[in-house]
Amino acid sequence: MPMRNRCETSRLILEDASIPYTFEVIGWNPWIEGVKSEYPRLGKLPVLKGEGLDYELGNEQSIVRYLAKKHGYAGSSLVEESRYDEYYQQFWTTLRNNGLTHDGDSYSPSSLVGIEKRECPSYGEIRRLNDEGVVGRSLAALKVFEDALKESGTGFIVGEKISYVDLAVFYCLIELTEEDMVPDFAERFGLTELGKFIERMLKREKIRDYIFSERRMPRYKRPGYTFCSSYGSNTFNELLGSVEVTGQELSDGWKARTQEMK
Repeated sequence: MPMRNRCETSRLILEDASIPYTFEVIGWNPWIEGVKSEYPRLGKLPVLKGEGLDYELGNEQSIVRYLAKKHGYAGSSLVEESRYDEYYQQFWTTLRNNGLTHDGDSYSPSSLVGIEKRECPSYGEIRRLNDEGVVGRSLAALKVFEDALKESGTGFIVGEKISYVDLAVFYCLIELTEEDMVPDFAERFGLTELGKFIERMLKREKIRDYIFSERRMPRYKRPGYTFCSSYGSNTFNELLGSVEVTGQELSDGWKARTQEMK
């Protein structure tokens, strides 16, 4: 689909590893008009083709883990793999809202907009059934990775080198620093390790080039799935201006520009 989130971690692995790939986008109308029933056996996107596979691999998490293991982002022993997986699962259930959305009940970057300085609650001290609001849950979710960085002392969330966990958490953090979100979140909420983590990740040339490139899918807001301006995507930003638009309007704009270029 022409929107972010489900492929970002996979793409960051390939980008950081300098692995060439083809990124195929299927629009909403073709999807519901027939592609969904004919395409992946699970009826969901994304799917991974190639990369040594003799079938189409579905499920976002499976794709991430496969690419991470193949390209050296998942540890070199069963113990290391388990440690990475522990934090990836934590990322998935909180920052990714169990894969449902980038802005939901377990973690909502938009809920932090306008919130004054406050202490982050401890995730481990919050019961599964609790009265904590979405702001508290969001801050607690972030603090898990703040504490992990302090504990590791290596600059990475787990281990001595970059992993798929770092890339997954990074892309969520970079979204939080968008101008209309909470660009000063690290200072505002006392998450200084996460702030330094973003700076270190952006010093990786391949990652920085991708984040500020037009190769990324457009950013969008919920509810309504309206596209909005973001880092780097100058083409999108010129098209969007300061007005939020629907996917259909954005598609029409792309078609018009394509015709002009012919």
